Amino acid sequence: MTNFVRCCALVVVGAILGVARDAGAQMKVEVSATLGYYSPMGSFTPAEQSPTFLPSNPGALSGAALGGELRVWMSSRIGAQVGATTTSTSFRYEGPMLDGASVGGPLPIDESVGPSQVRISSATAQILYQVIGSPATARLWLSAGGAAVRHGGSAYVRFGNPVDYGGALGFGSAFHIKGPLSAELGLTTLIYRMNVTDPNEPGLNERGTQVDALFHTGVSYGWH
Repeated sequence: MTNFVRCCALVVVGAILGVARDAGAQMKVEVSATLGYYSPMGSFTPAEQSPTFLPSNPGALSGAALGGELRVWMSSRIGAQVGATTTSTSFRYEGPMLDGASVGGPLPIDESVGPSQVRISSATAQILYQVIGSPATARLWLSAGGAAVRHGGSAYVRFGNPVDYGGALGFGSAFHIKGPLSAELGLTTLIYRMNVTDPNEPGLNERGTQVDALFHTGVSYGWH
């Protein structure tokens, strides 16, 4: 994941730096620390096996997210951003019992199985377009680019803590507080195809198109 995001970041930032140099633009750099909520909203394709250490639905992986962002504005409108977040959560298996017995109504919780630990790490490299605002007031920008998402922890260790790649779309806003400080609020949506498979047990898998929403707020420091 690190190499993928690093390459995306170099391409995005390098291209904009080249344009900015030619245009004689003045750069502005912003660094922010963020706190948010990570909410997967995709779906899993039904698998042949229902292991107790994997979630029955993506929503079970929701949790608080910590992260940070680095933005480089090459003009009043165009910029580039790299960001990373991490979410640590746990879930208890909820689904059909392993003996294959049919169940009706809501899926039961197997209380004999302890909670599984999960850490979801994501990284993005995006191009920004500021829609409205100025540094002295409120600003709003749109973002688009690439993303990498890693699923780790006890639930995914047997799969090698897989990394999936996809796209990122979102928006961000900043509200000037004082001097170089601003308060921020935004949403980043990660879209990717999850394909977790155990080569030794083909029927043991977790697949599906994922749409993960990251709601985040934070404080940034900017300078020219």
